[in-house]
Amino acid sequence: MLRKHYSHIVLVVMLAASFGAVRVSAQTEETQSHNSLKEGAWALQFQISNNLTLTSFQGTAISGKCQLGPNSALRFGISIGIDGSKEDVDYRYFAADTMYRGNTAGTSRTGQNIQIDAQYHVYPNPEDEVNLYFGFGPLVSHSRATRQIDDLDLLNPASSGRTFEQQGTTWSFGASGLIGAEWFASTRFSLHAEYGLSVRYSTETVSEKSKNSTNTFYDFKFERTSKGWQISGNAVKFGLSIYF
Repeated sequence: MLRKHYSHIVLVVMLAASFGAVRVSAQTEETQSHNSLKEGAWALQFQISNNLTLTSFQGTAISGKCQLGPNSALRFGISIGIDGSKEDVDYRYFAADTMYRGNTAGTSRTGQNIQIDAQYHVYPNPEDEVNLYFGFGPLVSHSRATRQIDDLDLLNPASSGRTFEQQGTTWSFGASGLIGAEWFASTRFSLHAEYGLSVRYSTETVSEKSKNSTNTFYDFKFERTSKGWQISGNAVKFGLSIYF
């Protein structure tokens, strides 16, 4: 009888232990599945503008994040810009002595720029409902612009033509830091707010030159170089992340 009583106790203990294990397993699974802060997860990030439109969160071309693990991630942003324009102006007028005057001018502009930002993110408590994170990393940018103006006096086109060229090149190197908070509306979608600060060193070179149509060599040349440090803070940005 006593042996049968002990067997009931053992059965109850085993059932309780099994129930506890199932409950702990369910809680662990629930904790791990309420967000996508796990190794191998990728996210596309978009900034929420004032009129609720979505733009790239970091960079104009693409903004993405890769989770290295629950506590860390790598985010990158790329900005690319290419522009070009051409303008032709033809103007005529009469001077005070009623002699006809006139000029024609053509202006062309081209420009290219690229900027790459990357940050290493740290999530101190990835299991929290609202996840605080910190980030830091390098940034580099390069831009180049060219402008050319061709001016011609219509009364004396053989000797009055002038070509003016201007070129500018800029390089920037620096680092950025940020602090933000991310809340998961579901496993795959999150909302986040972020504030950032950047420090960069820039160098710019601008050259100008011009010549008459009758000159083989440029009769005017000028070049200047400027360098300096810049510290800037970004306004708080609100974003949406979609995880895959």
